[in-house]
Amino acid sequence: MDNTTQFVLIAKRILRELSALNQVVSALLLRIQEQIESIAKQQHPEDEREHTPPVLRAELQIPEAIKGHWERENTKKVRREWFAIGVSVATLFGVIGYALINYHMLGQMKEAAKAAKISAGAAQSAAETAHDTLIASNRPWIVVERMTATSPLIFLPNGRANINLSFHLKNVGHSVASGIYLRPYLMAHTFDNMWFTTPFARQTEWCDKVRKETPNPNALKTLFPNDDTWEPMGLELTKEEIDSSSATYPLKELRGKFIDPLVYGCVNYKFPFSKDVHQTRFMFSISRPFYKNNKIVAGKGLTAPIIIGRDVPVTELIIEKYFFGGTFAD
Repeated sequence: MDNTTQFVLIAKRILRELSALNQVVSALLLRIQEQIESIAKQQHPEDEREHTPPVLRAELQIPEAIKGHWERENTKKVRREWFAIGVSVATLFGVIGYALINYHMLGQMKEAAKAAKISAGAAQSAAETAHDTLIASNRPWIVVERMTATSPLIFLPNGRANINLSFHLKNVGHSVASGIYLRPYLMAHTFDNMWFTTPFARQTEWCDKVRKETPNPNALKTLFPNDDTWEPMGLELTKEEIDSSSATYPLKELRGKFIDPLVYGCVNYKFPFSKDVHQTRFMFSISRPFYKNNKIVAGKGLTAPIIIGRDVPVTELIIEKYFFGGTFAD
């Protein structure tokens, strides 16, 4: 029940008591008036006789002692009634005062509770900020610094292609990282405007699933601060990936002849003072040098897509972090 409802109920009760007191006072005044008139008649019977035709009647005379006793009792009764009225009125004002005091106290309590809630929220926010800052400055951070090819990109008779890669992981934080779990994926990028959306959408879907995986803990590595390691991994492009990528080449006559490989993925890890699985995501592009007259054209940034069916030796593979992003950590 809120303060307004309580005040309304108190006010209604006060009005009922005032109405009852008004009825009591009216009844008392009427009785007193009747008593005064009756006493006046008894004290001046000759006035009544002067205006009344003489008649023959018999009167019962009340002894003075009984009359005096009656008057004294009536006076006591009136005084008791007036005393009761005074007590009721005093009680009424006491109730009104008590209600006003309670209403004022309720307002103060409400303001105090509001201030306490704001103060508690500010304290909790400050504590959470301090906790997050402490973790961020002392936790491990695993980064995927480089990805290198350890074998040629080879096209297989069944329409697939595979390559062996090695990923350089390093702990650049200030505490131990355990349960390090690397999960890359090789895709064939399209040549249309999906450059800016498809890789990130597929990476998000893939890494969200990887975060929930439960690998064998005995097969996972631990890295101390500033330690690094190389993780080898063999990846394969499916025929479906190759066909869907080459079909988007801008020149119709060259469709089915080129692909644009891309590696995305993530590495999971944990640390002692956090129960969450933390993750670093990465993305690398794979291309080859630009050829002109069957010769490599030297120059920074001059790269070309992979020709389907033509193996690319390690020395000609160009691996770079994806220009549009895909690298971040939590």
